[in-house]
Amino acid sequence: MRRFKVVVVEGIIGVGKSHFSDELALALTSIGGGHTLTMREADQEAAPGSFHNEFYAEMQEEDETKWKNWATLFQFDQLSRRYSQHKLAQGWAKSGRGCAILDRSLYGDTCFANMLNNPDEKGRKRIPDSLYDLYERIYGDMTEAVLLPHVMVRLTIRPEHSIERIRRRGSQHETRASEVETVSVAYQRALDREIGRLAQVLKKLDVLVLDVPWDADRDTVEMRSRVIESIADRIIEHEPTELFLNSRFSDRWRRSI
Repeated sequence: MRRFKVVVVEGIIGVGKSHFSDELALALTSIGGGHTLTMREADQEAAPGSFHNEFYAEMQEEDETKWKNWATLFQFDQLSRRYSQHKLAQGWAKSGRGCAILDRSLYGDTCFANMLNNPDEKGRKRIPDSLYDLYERIYGDMTEAVLLPHVMVRLTIRPEHSIERIRRRGSQHETRASEVETVSVAYQRALDREIGRLAQVLKKLDVLVLDVPWDADRDTVEMRSRVIESIADRIIEHEPTELFLNSRFSDRWRRSI
């Protein structure tokens, strides 16, 4: 019997994950049946108590003595919210109600944590090693309680193009305006490398990884529809290995993400 899938959509900031996820959900429902559940990253970041604005404001602060660990609080908050989303998505698909799409995932969250633990040009870390070690332990405990996704869709775009989209989005949505002065081309390139590393790890765990260039944003609605429908077809026809029917995952791989 064909099973409904858990799909995670990853990509650098401004790549177009949310619009893509919405369109993919319609295609999956139309082609595969059921009702596709979609959980958007923007909804989580704008939620009360998410530390989103405090985090991006602090990212612009160069004086280390004024840092108040908003980066750490924001990252732990996002990890918690994405864990809850993943459990909901997993339950939704396993119950036979339909596919579930996660616009940024529990696994993708680690890319941002790694970035914040990497030293900047002055050797400073936004998340110090002691708190990063705690993040890794909590992440490890969380991943022991959930199954891996069936599919990862990795949207790719030129970093320069993504910056243009971030600026447009910031002028249209107040909650995203703080990203405009913070996200640079260099940051996007480093983030893309982290997401690429994540994709390689998930591939080794037999997750179907689909790399989708999304630079042009597709010239017409018809062209976008054809591309998204072809992706939906691959997701629906994909038959996951036995690995997804149990929780026997290697601790070494689990924690290497």
